[in-house]
Amino acid sequence: MTAPFTAYHKSRITYFKTLIKQLTHRIRRLKSARPTTKRAQYINYQQIQARRNLLAHNYNCLHHHQDYLDLLSGC
Repeated sequence: MTAPFTAYHKSRITYFKTLIKQLTHRIRRLKSARPTTKRAQYINYQQIQARRNLLAHNYNCLHHHQDYLDLLSGC
């Protein structure tokens, strides 16, 4: 059973879209940068990639009109 699609959900979708765009941009920058310390740069890249993937998952849950509790429980 899905919850009604509220203004709150719409604002969350906009928020996730913005964050995903920002993180995608940061990932591209990290990929193309010449790292001073490759190890630190790679760890940073992995963390940002993981965060972006989680945000994309949350965005997909919201976008498909899932109940917010389903979102919190991981769909």
